[in-house]
Amino acid sequence: MPISRISYADLPHAVRLVVEDTTGACEVATSVTDGLNSAVAAKLNCSKGTFFVKALPSDHRWVWTQAREAEVAPFVSQVAPFLHARIVGDGWDVLVFEALEGLSHPRFHGAS
Repeated sequence: MPISRISYADLPHAVRLVVEDTTGACEVATSVTDGLNSAVAAKLNCSKGTFFVKALPSDHRWVWTQAREAEVAPFVSQVAPFLHARIVGDGWDVLVFEALEGLSHPRFHGAS
């Protein structure tokens, strides 16, 4: 079942401040509509570059997936976007990745 999406701007101010410690000041936040597993999915254009942020409330039943993704990130860095930070606080679990341009969802052999 998909999670209801909110915009990056709807995250608590304190959470956004911690994110922007990593990204620099956020100039533009564009919500990403694809995907089903994050309450927040956004591309951020910031003073330090472009980033992809995904977040779940800390008490969400799927929050463990954020922890796993952060744990495996160093091992898949050759084939996956770089994880800049995992931020857990103020009721949210946030992952901050490098943003990659032109990517779409993978299509697996035999998938329609």
